[in-house]
Amino acid sequence: MALSRSNSGKVENGFSIYLRTGYRAPPGVELKFNPWHDSENGRFTFVGQGRYYPNGYAAQDVPQRDREAAAKDIRDAYGGRRQPSYRDPYVPDRSDLGPWHPKNWRVYVARPGDSLAKIARTRRWLTVEYLARFNRIPRGKLRIGQMLMLPTQQYLDEERDAQQRYYALRLYMATHGGRLPPNAARPPSLEEQARATYRHIIKNGYDFELDFVDRFKRVTGILARNREQRRSGTTQRNSGKPDRLATDHGGHVIARRFNGPRDWFNHFAQDGSFNLGPYAKLEREWDRAMDAGHIVRVDIQASYEGRSRRPSTIVARYWIDGESHIRRFPNARWEETR
Repeated sequence: MALSRSNSGKVENGFSIYLRTGYRAPPGVELKFNPWHDSENGRFTFVGQGRYYPNGYAAQDVPQRDREAAAKDIRDAYGGRRQPSYRDPYVPDRSDLGPWHPKNWRVYVARPGDSLAKIARTRRWLTVEYLARFNRIPRGKLRIGQMLMLPTQQYLDEERDAQQRYYALRLYMATHGGRLPPNAARPPSLEEQARATYRHIIKNGYDFELDFVDRFKRVTGILARNREQRRSGTTQRNSGKPDRLATDHGGHVIARRFNGPRDWFNHFAQDGSFNLGPYAKLEREWDRAMDAGHIVRVDIQASYEGRSRRPSTIVARYWIDGESHIRRFPNARWEETR
């Protein structure tokens, strides 16, 4: 756009003069057409939130009765709750996913003897806090005949599924350097990730597989002798905490006599009677086989309950000169499981 000199002698943009005053610039100044101007007088307009309305048409020109009818339609569609602002017609309407959509709740009338806790027990995943927040009432305040919005079981199931997928996605990204899974909408579940191997540590000839919370889940290797290997008292005292029991020992997965590492990943919270009983007996069997010149290869796996750092079961597979053996041990009092 060309420039025009105003009366004050300053050089100004002709278009800026027009925006401020509404007057066209003097002859010789080029005014380019802007499609967001009024088509009749050419003036720039913000009417309609930046949209182009011919002849100055704007939302406020809609008759009052039409606006009231539109508002009623919105209230009916959203159960009298949230009234959405302007929605782009090209964006799909997902309002049915919200908790207050009429299809996601049913009316429940409180009866004598009812409480929020009793009502919450009628739905899986429903808590008292959620029910009180959902109805916007103080916890514990319930009167006979009061109408409550009770979420449907389908909605609660879908909401929990979405939460679990969200937590699974966060866990996957945290354990994979911020990378997204191949299908971000359906990441591996928390249980699948708990069973998966997150990383390997190879030391003293043994391969330790650790899960996403650094619990040992599998150890493989060929047993070797090292009578000079020392213990780590600190590691043994701290293994399995905070889930370690008072009767537990800090047991080795691979005993120090077999050159087992002194590191934390070769220790676990092991019931004392299990450590001194069947597991010690198994280690003596391996020791005798090695004394006889046999090759002993081991594959020891651990199972856990939830997020506990104390294994519930130990499965020891081993081969003596290729002959396969398997032993399963619950990590519990030996007298109770013998």
